[in-house]
Parts: sequence; structure tokens; C-alpha cells
Amino acid sequence: MPYTDAFKAQMVKRMMGPSAVTASTLARQIGVSQPTLSQWLRAANRVVGMTPPSDEKKPAPPAGPKKWTPEEKLRVLAAAQELKGEELGALLRGEGLHEAQLREWQQAAAGALSGTASEPLPAKERKRLAAAEKRVKELERELHRKEKALAETAALLVLEKNYAGKYGLSPGCCPSENGRNAMARTTARPLATREVRIDSERRPCEACGARTRADWRSRRCVTTLAGCVGLSVQVRVCHRKGCLLEGMSLRAEEEGRWVLPEHEFGLDVLAFIGAQRYREHRSVPEIHALLRQRGVAISERTCTNLLDRYDELVSLKLLDSGRLQETLQRQGRAVLAIDGLAPDVGHEVLWVVRECLSGQVLLARSLLSGSEQELAPLLEEVRLALGPVPIVGVVSDGQRSIRNALAHALPQVPHQLCHFHYIREAARPLYEADRHAKKELKKRVREVRKVERAVEGRQDAGAHATRAYAAAVRSALTDDHRPPLQPSGLLLRRRLGAIEKSMERVSKGGPAHRS
Repeated sequence: MPYTDAFKAQMVKRMMGPSAVTASTLARQIGVSQPTLSQWLRAANRVVGMTPPSDEKKPAPPAGPKKWTPEEKLRVLAAAQELKGEELGALLRGEGLHEAQLREWQQAAAGALSGTASEPLPAKERKRLAAAEKRVKELERELHRKEKALAETAALLVLEKNYAGKYGLSPGCCPSENGRNAMARTTARPLATREVRIDSERRPCEACGARTRADWRSRRCVTTLAGCVGLSVQVRVCHRKGCLLEGMSLRAEEEGRWVLPEHEFGLDVLAFIGAQRYREHRSVPEIHALLRQRGVAISERTCTNLLDRYDELVSLKLLDSGRLQETLQRQGRAVLAIDGLAPDVGHEVLWVVRECLSGQVLLARSLLSGSEQELAPLLEEVRLALGPVPIVGVVSDGQRSIRNALAHALPQVPHQLCHFHYIREAARPLYEADRHAKKELKKRVREVRKVERAVEGRQDAGAHATRAYAAAVRSALTDDHRPPLQPSGLLLRRRLGAIEKSMERVSKGGPAHRS
């Protein structure tokens, strides 16, 4: 059934305004379906025919902000002077004001009375200040949250350190909240294939002599070349009051035969890395590959760290004065060798004093120069370090400052020029003649490059033979030896003679023997 526009407008009017009813309630009253009434209500603002009756007044447009006169402001300020809480709120609602606007009026009035009145801030500036205050509050909340998190982290680190010290673990190995280690690993640590119990042989306390008590056992997994070993180390504690070692953990001595403190790889792995590096001259990646082939779960970075530990142990071994004293006392005498090495002109000189019979380095020190005033204290220090072991001789290169320092520090000790320097000085005329002969020989074979260019691009047998002989000559020219025992000029003459005889045999149709 079609409905007139007037009927639609009347229904829309009943669904709008202060006493409006819902579309479902109106549908039950007049018998029109609820979807139809809802459609009329949605289209009320865009249907052309649905305009209110002419006798009905159109709603007035919304008014702008009220313009307050000074008298009205004073009236509101006087009324709000003694009001608080709900009474003040009722007044503000009745006047259509906000509490912030009332505060501005109060500040303006106080400034006018004190003679320091200022113009109220514009709306844009007030909005900017409000945004800045909001940002400050957000930053304060964020700072408080981060300070709280930092305090929790510091507390966790303290607990981890105490836990590691109590159970003999290294800092950073304790599990974190997410179940992973603080020092993250790409693979899980291997499980121990066998267990070893280590008991302490030290019963009395070293400080007070009282009997210590076995309080607990420290468990750690050590990776060796033969597999992973689980160590159960007995830890004893002295509980005597006033003792210097009271409460300190005294671990079993045999633990040091397996592994260094706070390390997870055994001493055999450490020795293997050092032997491969310095005896076999292998690089760190090659050592890492060898360990992986032997089934040792280790990273390349750990190999570098263990190599550093090996160097430190070797340095401690070499600098052990007690061991040197024992070795030299067993020999009964000492023969010293002293020499200096300057990396470059103007740099410090590294002076090394070595014991020739045992091969041990007694002292190594960098000095600004090699003068007698600096070398004499060096030799005196070595003499005091040897103690009762007599020095029966000194070997050097015969430098004048060394001879003067020896005459001052070790006047009764024989001084000898080393064999190498002695032979080199004795053979100096021969060396000069040999160097001159080599230079003349090189002049005679300078045309070898022209011979190579003559057969360049040819692939016949003669060209191949010519290039082979040219390569042999070039190799002989660049093969330098160390005089005087291996004179370079004589060796060059010998090799060039062999090449010449080979070329003569080839020209006669015979075999070219390799020399």
C-alpha cells in the first residue's frame, strides 16, 4: 500500500525529537513494518518530499561561543568565590562554562588587581602547552618503567653471580628467563659420557689448621679429546670463627689437572691447539676443522681464545725463575748469548739474553739504544738471576758497546765472537769477490728476454725447449744464497755451466739431462 509524504513526515517526526519512540515500538502501534520505518528515518534528510509542515518552525542554527561582558565575568567570579565541589560544578553547568575558563578569568582578575595583568594565551598556544604537558607525563611514565626494569636486571645479575660462585660456574653460564644461556650458543652443549668424582686431599685449613668440612659438590661438564666428562668436585669450607679463610670455597686440587678455572675445554684440547699452531704451523680455521673431525664441539672463536690461554701458560713457564734455576743448576754452568734486534731506524731495540746450552731465554727487554750504560745493568740483572750458577762464557756479534758492557759487568768472563759472525768477517774478501763475479755473470745472460720474445707465439718443439731453458736461466739468476758458506756467485756459475752443457748435448742430438 503506498503511503503519502505527509504520513511519512508524521512518522519520522514521532521517531525524532525529545519524546521520540523507537521504530519497533511505532511499528507495533500503527501496523507499519519496522524496516520500512527505519528506511524512512534514514532517508529523512535526503528525500525531497519530506519537509516539515509550513506552520512548524525550523530549528535555529547552533549558536557560537557566548560573548561574555566584563560585568558578567565579575558576576560569575563573585558567585564562584565561595563555592567548591558539586556546588561549583552546578554553577559552571548552569552558566555553560568550563573550569579551565573560570581559572583564566580568576588569573586575569588577580593580575589586573596586582598591576601585572597579561593578555590571555590564544587557543593555539593553549593547545600546544596542553600537548607538551601530556608528552611530559608520558615520558615520566616511560622513565619510571625503564628504571624499574633496570633495577630488576641488576638484581638478576647479582643473583646470577652469587649462584655461579656457589656452584663453581663461570659468570654468564646461568640460564636466563627464556631458557637460553646469557652467552648464546648455536648448538646445545654435549652431554657427559662418563662421570668422575674428585675428592679433596686437603683436610686441615691452611690458615688456622682446623679441620675443614665437605659442604657440597660442584658439578661441571668438561669437553676433552676423548669426549665429555662430568666432574663432581668436592668443595670444603672452613667454619672456624675469625679464620682468614672462613666461608671460602676450597675446591679439590685434582680439578686443575683436568681444566683451567672457568673453562669448559680440557687441558688436552688446549695442548692440542698449541701443538698444531706452533709445531705443525696450522692456522686457526685448520685447527678448528681438525677438532671438528675428532668430534669436539667447538667454535672457531673458542679456538682463538684457547690459543691465547696457551700463549699465556707458555709465557708463565718460560718466566718461572725456579724452573730456570733448577735447569741451570743441573747443568752446573751457563754460556750466555746476547744480541739486539731493531725493527726499524728510530725504534726501540729488543735485546735478548739467552743461555746457549739449555736454549732458555733468560731476559728480553726493549731499550732505546744499545749503549754501554744501558747494556751493563742488563747483564748485571742476568748475573744476579743466575745466582750460584757460574757464567763460563759470553757469545755476541762483537759490537763495541757489548764488549765494553761485558768488561764492566762480567770482567772475568771470556767473551767470544759467535761462529757465524766470525766466519762472515773472515770470509769478507771472498764474499766481495763472489758478489762481483755474480754481477758479471748476470751481465752475460741479460739477453734471455730477447730470446723469449723471439719464440713468443710458437708452439713447435724448439720453441718449447727454448722457453724451458730461458726459465732455467731466470731461476738461476733469482736464486740467492747466504754467504759465506753458500756463495751465490759460485753457485750461479755452476748452474749456468750445467745449462750450457745441456744445450750442447741437445745441439748434438743427445739427451738433455736435468740437473
